[in-house]
Amino acid sequence: MTSTNSKLSSKLILILIGSGILLVGGFLFFRCRSDVSGLSYCSTLGLVNAGAFKDRGIERMKKGDDEGAIADFERAIEINPKEADAFYNMGLIKGEIRDYKSALTFMNKADAIRPNEKYKRRIGEYKSEIERLERERLESIENITADYNLVIQQLLHSHTNKRPLRSHIRNKKQKKLLRRRRS
Repeated sequence: MTSTNSKLSSKLILILIGSGILLVGGFLFFRCRSDVSGLSYCSTLGLVNAGAFKDRGIERMKKGDDEGAIADFERAIEINPKEADAFYNMGLIKGEIRDYKSALTFMNKADAIRPNEKYKRRIGEYKSEIERLERERLESIENITADYNLVIQQLLHSHTNKRPLRSHIRNKKQKKLLRRRRS
């Protein structure tokens, strides 16, 4: 009977230890999935998947914490480089901060992993926005160049008429230099 009791008690001990491990593991897993503050701790234990970081990133994005959301999406992508939603959300947040080229890169990666109409629509929007910004940049350069050429023409015209250039001289050092040159 003693050997039966010892076998029974050793089985009981194993069951209790196993139950304890399951309880602790279940508690940690539940905490890791539900408690945003415990996510980093749980990550170091290897209990967190990319989805947990993606979910927290979405929550942070909704609250306006762009830096925190970006960090979470980067971590989700690091854990699982095939997490299309993390790439998509990273693209969204990059678009919100007007980094359209990065946004387009992330959207293209999301679409390559899991083709989706929603991704394609955003890709089209970001391409249009990049093209619009490029057109505005070129127009701005053209306007600046035209203004520069106009000022040069006015300076040349005033110099050929031997009018002093004092209106274009801004500081005392420049005025002193002009006086020295004349004398």
